Amino acid sequence: PIKGRTLVICSASDVMKNTNLTGKRVGSFKSLQEIALLLGLMCKFVCEDCTFFLMDRSDSPRELELVDGTILDNMTKAIATASSLSSGPNEFPIAFLEKATDSKKRIDNIIV
Repeated sequence: PIKGRTLVICSASDVMKNTNLTGKRVGSFKSLQEIALLLGLMCKFVCEDCTFFLMDRSDSPRELELVDGTILDNMTKAIATASSLSSGPNEFPIAFLEKATDSKKRIDNIIV
């Protein structure tokens, strides 16, 4: 398990919605975003304490509320939430990370 409090941040920008995956089959995934969401959910499910955020712009995180069940049960909800976000440029979430680290809550791990 990943010990401590962890933030998982996954991009929902236009770049991640690219469906051109070099012609090689990557399971049943259609976009980079689906692969990133699966990896993020896998990390979330092995963390002791984890908060999962989707970022469409560097200043507007949205926490992903997951349902009880398996990783694949949550993929549909994660894809739907990511698709509903307004797309923006692909920027690193510096402002969000500054706010998160300035809070009184301890953060042990950050997965982007």
